[in-house]
Amino acid sequence: MTSFRKINRVLLADKIQTSVWVIAAYLAAIVLSLIPTAFNGELFSSHWSGYVMARALSWSGLALLLAFIFLTRASEKVYTTNKYRLIPVSDTKLYGANLFSSFVAFILVFLIPIIFMLLYYLFNVKTVNRIVNSSFAGLQANIWLFLLGILLVGIAGLLFWWTTVSLIHLLTTAISRALPANNQKFYKAVIYIVLIYLVVWMFGKVQNWFSQLAYLQYMLGSSSIYTQPMWTALLLFVLAVVISVVNVLLMNKQVETKQ
Repeated sequence: MTSFRKINRVLLADKIQTSVWVIAAYLAAIVLSLIPTAFNGELFSSHWSGYVMARALSWSGLALLLAFIFLTRASEKVYTTNKYRLIPVSDTKLYGANLFSSFVAFILVFLIPIIFMLLYYLFNVKTVNRIVNSSFAGLQANIWLFLLGILLVGIAGLLFWWTTVSLIHLLTTAISRALPANNQKFYKAVIYIVLIYLVVWMFGKVQNWFSQLAYLQYMLGSSSIYTQPMWTALLLFVLAVVISVVNVLLMNKQVETKQ
């Protein structure tokens, strides 16, 4: 059997290449958007770091979205192609390595705007500290706990949506196998629409239930601005684990490989 490290190395090779392309496009967009600023001379002023960070942040959302889409597409191919499914490895290891490698590749893209923010901070330490102190007045003592909670929500949310996309894909493949061979594309399109609707509906219900629970905790005095992100992250992690178990079962019993 192939070890987790080896299968992870194989999966990372393709996904890091995807991340590199996204990063290259992201940096190119920043450079191109700075050209007008360079021509009017603002880029060479004392505020150059602010212009650079502003452009970097303005493109970061699109870069992260593209990274998520392309890495999701690469991840889903792993479950149904011979290149990966015929590797002598258990479905649990393959699923875990696939999720982990996607996460690592995504972090590579996520680090680029962070580097630009750190660059801005190094050249504007006093300004940044003044903004943070005024924006988070009264929270300075626990600011790192608050930021940690936000980070955990981001990680949990990323894993939750990846596992959810995999669930929709694997369920669609499993259901379509039980239908006539003719018009498979039509059947899959219909199944995708129905499953996406059900997932969004169920997520809305869970989110509503969680909001009521959070409000109850707030009324009882057991919740705060620091613990709320932690509860949200915990909920998303639990949902991701439950969905992952279902996904592994679908991989093991339902989905066949294809070229």
